[in-house]
Amino acid sequence: MRRFVISILIILLVLSTWSAVLADSISSKNYYELSGISVRIDGTELNELYYNDKLSNVSLKKIDDLILYTEVVNIENIGESEFVDAIVKYNDGTFEKVSNIADWESDNPDVVFAYKGRILAVGKGSTIVRVSISNFTRGIKVNVEGRTDVREVILKLDKDTDKKTNSTYLRDYVVDKAKRMVDVSWTPSQNLTGWLGRYTFTKGVTYKGIPYSQIPNQRDEIGFLQSLNNAADFYVPYTDPNGRIMPRYGSDCSGFVSFAWGISRQTTWSFLQGIKNGTYKKVGSYNVDNPTSSELLTSYLQLQRGDAVVNEGHTFLIAYNDKTNKKVYAYEQTPYYAQYTVWTYTQMADGKYRPFTLTYMDDPILPYSLFLELE
Repeated sequence: MRRFVISILIILLVLSTWSAVLADSISSKNYYELSGISVRIDGTELNELYYNDKLSNVSLKKIDDLILYTEVVNIENIGESEFVDAIVKYNDGTFEKVSNIADWESDNPDVVFAYKGRILAVGKGSTIVRVSISNFTRGIKVNVEGRTDVREVILKLDKDTDKKTNSTYLRDYVVDKAKRMVDVSWTPSQNLTGWLGRYTFTKGVTYKGIPYSQIPNQRDEIGFLQSLNNAADFYVPYTDPNGRIMPRYGSDCSGFVSFAWGISRQTTWSFLQGIKNGTYKKVGSYNVDNPTSSELLTSYLQLQRGDAVVNEGHTFLIAYNDKTNKKVYAYEQTPYYAQYTVWTYTQMADGKYRPFTLTYMDDPILPYSLFLELE
């Protein structure tokens, strides 16, 4: 019994010393070196964004502060993203990264959309992104210069690539399908509530891109326009079992990739499982369960138009791989609507995005023109 008590006292002393050392060695300037309790978000599509979870195993701790990597973000081009870490400091001197579970909201969603630490530029201008957790809220001033629009870059790259590509391959169909879902033009006859009720598609205004929604029955651009024109309930918001409000017709990220690939409805989880079991072809060489940054950065060099990347909560389609500048242009379904984006290799590796594709992506198929006729 005495040995047991002594052992417990030694363990407590070690833990106390470790906490003190950690607290003394950390400041808001070097918080990216923190080691703390990691937060694992469920990898299913239903929990892709704004997952309302509690902090992991720390419910009894009191938050003393919310720390952000920066208070000012400048984004040069529309379609680019910057990522900001959110860290909480507890009253016991420990820290935890909470970017995935903090609440991110943009004062002007027509300038930037923000979630899980990502700030995505969608229009030129300035706004404030507010990050909240518990009773703490911090603001980030965001400036989007809008020097170029990634959409125009991708459309030009697509046009140049199409001239050099054999049109009897599936990649052409995949890319064209994705482009049509991003470019679909529509005008609501009534105000339509967007994802989580934080965006309004205004009556009489013309928009491009299918609205983001995690509804059970996903829609591609054809199904969406049919719903817009025929459904009497189109403007009635859908509320899921978790109480989240969203458009009744639209698609989420994995639904978008599924439509582009011409396969049955998948989730990010089923995509990852498919890479493991061979249903989908791994692009490059990496450990699917725990890929290293080095493995991923090397693998990204092999990505081609029509391929995709996926992690536990998000996926998007590759439009063009700029190997020289180590970045990809993408077709991406993300709130509040599908759009053209650009990601650096480093951003993808930091997010553990695994590159993958259809096993038959490069098999010869019917002439591309016949696919358009069949549709």
